[in-house]
Amino acid sequence: MTQYADKVAHQRKLNKLEKWRKGVKYIMSVRKTPGGVIEHTTVYNDGSQLVEYLRSKRKPDFKESPHQDDELIQEMEAQEHEAQRKRFLSE
Repeated sequence: MTQYADKVAHQRKLNKLEKWRKGVKYIMSVRKTPGGVIEHTTVYNDGSQLVEYLRSKRKPDFKESPHQDDELIQEMEAQEHEAQRKRFLSE
């Protein structure tokens, strides 16, 4: 059974990554013209972006993440480590 331990651990990380990458990193809105179109950008944890144009008939644009899964796993683990460190220091 231990022969599959590495594969199971890697798959567990990939499953956790899929949930993490859907989290919102930040949201930003910019008014393009006074009283006109508003460009609403949502950036997700994995770097992908959804750009919506409010008060316009233009369709939303979605930009895929420029990062590989291995890079994202490292970033996710670093973010989790930082959150744990902050919790530990606040106690």
